[in-house]
Order: sequence, then structure tokens, then C-alpha cells
Amino acid sequence: MADRREYYRQYRKRNRARIAAMKRQRLLLRREAARVFMWRVRRETVCVQCGRQPVDFHSDAHLTQPRSRISNLVSRGATIGRIMRELQRCMPLCRRCHVALDGRMERIRAARRSAQAGAT
Repeated sequence: MADRREYYRQYRKRNRARIAAMKRQRLLLRREAARVFMWRVRRETVCVQCGRQPVDFHSDAHLTQPRSRISNLVSRGATIGRIMRELQRCMPLCRRCHVALDGRMERIRAARRSAQAGAT
């Protein structure tokens, strides 16, 4: 057992660059597969509130766990299964409904009102 462990340690040491290149290649392939998968999902998905497209995926958990956002998972090359599990937790919303739901629309309107009041 110790001989095998030592052999693999030496193998990894001798082939460090080759192993790193293979890891990078696998990551690029997973990332591309995730992008194509999400492109297909977004093409077929409509907003649950108004039926518009294109959609973003909303979940309240994304505020406390930003690494679980769909875009982060895709850019990190997460597996399709991991992305599908996150999609099941999310609600597809168009940009307008997403902004209204998470409160950004009210903040935008308040900022406009205060800017207009300050300008006059």
C-alpha cells in the first residue's frame, strides 16, 4: 500500500503539467456543456408571472448564497445535474418581474424621485 501511494505521488510530481492541462480541458468542456444546456433552457422557458422571455432565475437563497446563482454555476463549470437541482429551486422571471419581485424597482423609483427633487 505504501509503495502504491509513493508511486502515485511520484507520478503526480512528474506529470504535474500534464495533469493540470487535463483538468483545465475537462473544466472547459463542462463549462461549454453548461452554457449550451442553459441556452436551451432559457430558450424554452417563459416568465411564470407574465409569460415573457428572456428569463432570469430567481431564488431568495441567492442573496445569502451568491455562489449558487445559475450564472455562477455555469461559469464555474458545474455539472448539468447540479445546475438542474438549482433550477428546481428557482423561479423563472423576466427582467421586469424579477426587478419588481426583489424590490429593485422601488429603489430605482425612489432614487429617481430624490434626484428629481434635488434637481429642482
